Amino acid sequence: MNDKTYNNLKPKQKDFIHLLADSTRMGSISPTTAVLSRAMLKGVANDNGIAWAPAWIVKDVSRVTTRGLYRIPELADYRAIGGNIALPEEPTVALADELTMDATPVEDLVTA
Repeated sequence: MNDKTYNNLKPKQKDFIHLLADSTRMGSISPTTAVLSRAMLKGVANDNGIAWAPAWIVKDVSRVTTRGLYRIPELADYRAIGGNIALPEEPTVALADELTMDATPVEDLVTA
């Protein structure tokens, strides 16, 4: 049985998964990647006022893939259930406003 799922995490553990998912450091990481370096974990922690990478990740030997790399299936699970989905931005000007805006006449734009 796989007990390493997002729903099995404690609230503070879920908070760290949210920090990982929202981190700008994760920009180059594939959304389905669930293996992160200790340096990245510590960097995300430090960016958010936490001194160390979480012990529940780095002290769990079952998470180690190779030296300094940790499997975090909860992150992939969180993303799979819809966490950290980028929503489209709201338009800055509504279409109706755009149609009623005053435009500069073309003749004013032409200079002699």
